[in-house]
Amino acid sequence: MSQIKEKKKRARRSPEKMAELVLEAERVGQGVVCRRENIAPAQMSRWKQKFLQAGIAGLKDLKRGPKQKADPVVEKLQAETERLKEALLETAIELQALKKSGY
Repeated sequence: MSQIKEKKKRARRSPEKMAELVLEAERVGQGVVCRRENIAPAQMSRWKQKFLQAGIAGLKDLKRGPKQKADPVVEKLQAETERLKEALLETAIELQALKKSGY
């Protein structure tokens, strides 16, 4: 009747393995390696970018899973800073307009 598909498990690759795959993709072609290893081309591109920037150490910094939420206190301070920047800019524009009009 209906066939139940198993959910694919993610392959955990070491930074060294990721670097090896990036280098192999440069030699034989990204499409070949991506199909063989069942990796999305965009994922391979991210690995390549990290590898070119910082070598294997850059690949070690890749975090898996959902992104951590920012600290609410920091978010509140950033919003306040942005609001104050906008107010300062508006005041500076008004001051320039007053200077030009001769007041």
